[in-house]
Amino acid sequence: PGFKEIRLEVETNKGCVNSASKYLKFDLKPEVFFSWGNECFGGETKFTDQTENEDPLNIYSWDFNDDSLSNLRHPMHMFSDTGQYFVKLSIKTITGCISEKSQAVNIRPSIRIADKDYFQDFESGQGGWISELISNSVSWEYGTPAKEIINSASSGTHAWVTKLTGNYSNNEQSMITSPCFIFEDIKRPMIKIDYLSQTEKDRDGAVIQFSDTLGGWKTIGIPGEGVN
Repeated sequence: PGFKEIRLEVETNKGCVNSASKYLKFDLKPEVFFSWGNECFGGETKFTDQTENEDPLNIYSWDFNDDSLSNLRHPMHMFSDTGQYFVKLSIKTITGCISEKSQAVNIRPSIRIADKDYFQDFESGQGGWISELISNSVSWEYGTPAKEIINSASSGTHAWVTKLTGNYSNNEQSMITSPCFIFEDIKRPMIKIDYLSQTEKDRDGAVIQFSDTLGGWKTIGIPGEGVN
């Protein structure tokens, strides 16, 4: 990349020669990256362009996968329904280099926790819970466990398992994420989960994390805390 001198020389069949040269700037194609907050249905999702590019005069084109577009660098968008949307950001630099990236954005149901408890046993479906990749691979599967030790659900027949019939992947970082929960009407929320774990001791395991509408995950508690 950088400024290059481009020279063109022309010679006619009579031997006449002339030339011209220009300096042109050549860019690297930007490596597009973007993040977002608030995946809860009913609110606006803020998208943030995080592409590293020295040229500030970029042209931005967002496609939200719901027949909506935007040319802002950091747009806000409200989706009309829950579900998974493959949002694409295309960037064109002042020198004409074009790059794009698509990412899956999961717009989740919003559940208000008030007078009655929330309960989910996955017998009637996934209930708005989905598997997501953090890095390397994702082995979470929804269905009936059929391993040697993890061979049944807590109740009924269905559960989320890191592979229904095999082992989870080496160096795997993945997660199961829930619908959005609104705690405005409750003072002391508590979560109870039935789980069965067969992992390499002191090396592998799982944690419970939460995220607010601004994004970013935070681990709840430390080992030994909680009620039983």
